[in-house]
This record gives sequence, C-alpha cells and structure tokens, in this order.
Amino acid sequence: AEDGVDMLESALAGQKYSQVGKLGFEYKHPYVAIDGEIDGVKGPTAMVSAAAKYQNFVLGGQVKLNTNRWSEAPSLSFDDYDFGVAGHFADFGVALKTSKKMSELNASYWQKVNAGELPIKMAAEMNLARNAKGNRLVLTVGAETKKDGITVKAKATSNGIASLHIASPVCPQVTLKTSVEVDVKNLETNNHKFGLAFVCGTFKA
Repeated sequence: AEDGVDMLESALAGQKYSQVGKLGFEYKHPYVAIDGEIDGVKGPTAMVSAAAKYQNFVLGGQVKLNTNRWSEAPSLSFDDYDFGVAGHFADFGVALKTSKKMSELNASYWQKVNAGELPIKMAAEMNLARNAKGNRLVLTVGAETKKDGITVKAKATSNGIASLHIASPVCPQVTLKTSVEVDVKNLETNNHKFGLAFVCGTFKA
C-alpha cells in the first residue's frame, strides 16, 4: 500500500496546475441581450457584450477591461473594444462591424435575386485593416444558387483568388462535392487548389 501511495504522490508531483476563477452572467429580453464574464485570475478582467434590436436593425458592441491588478504596475486598460450594426430585410441585408480594437472594419451586403426560375443570392464584402505597415483593403464578391438539389457557390477577391464550389447529390445518401481555387495573379505557380469528395449522409448545403 505504501508503494502505491508513493507512486501516486510522484505522479501528482509532476502535474502542472493552473488557477481558474471565472464568473459569467447573462440577461435576455426580446429586444435586448447582455452577457459578460469576469475572470478573477487573469487581470482580473471583465468582458461585457450587449445587443439591442429595433424592427429590422440590430446594434451591438463588446468591451474587455483589464485591471492589471496582479501586475507590477496596476492600471486600467482596454484589451478589446468593438461594435457592429446590421439590418435584415426580406430580400437583402447590410452589416458593418469592427474587430481587433476597431483596427479592422468589415462591411457587407447581400441580396436575393431571381434569374428566371433560378434563385441567386449575391454578396459583397469589404475588409479594411490598419497596422504598422499601413492599410490593407480586401474586396470580396460572391454568388450562390441552388436548384434541383445542386448548390453552386462562386467567390472572387481583390487579392486575385477565385474559387468555385459545387455540391451535387449522386444518390439519396451520397453527395459529390467539388472545389476549385485559382490564384489569378500567379497562374504560373502551384498555388491553385482542387478538391473532390464524396460525403455520405443527409445532403445539406
């Protein structure tokens, strides 16, 4: 028995433990939602996010406050803060949001159109990022359509990347998925990608 105790103590001695102390809270209302988390070990820090809905619009934001209580020089600082607003309507929607302390701005727009009997969902997105090297702007446009169980998605970016994805059922429980990605700016390189897969199970796309 003593040998077993010694072996257990030796095993526990080699383990590394970390302190964890978090408290979360949440409030939900048909038009307002608030949730947050307080970490009493790291920082301590407090993160709060909130969103409010009015008719077809949603406005929200989040903030993370660090007290730096356990550091050598305690002081309040904001580890993160962002906001977003979106509008959703019957056949189109718009959204604007920030990330990484508002250093990145993302704006998007989507709309449903009908080309004859073919339903098409079109979307466009702009991402603007600021860093020490300057500003980086990426534009993305895409479209998606689905008819007779076949889903086709196409996308192109201002970085020169164009992609096409097709999902088609070959039998009730098997789907064939094909993906192609081409680096238009560097056609002579090997940056292009091609994928082919058979997926068994319920078809969803």
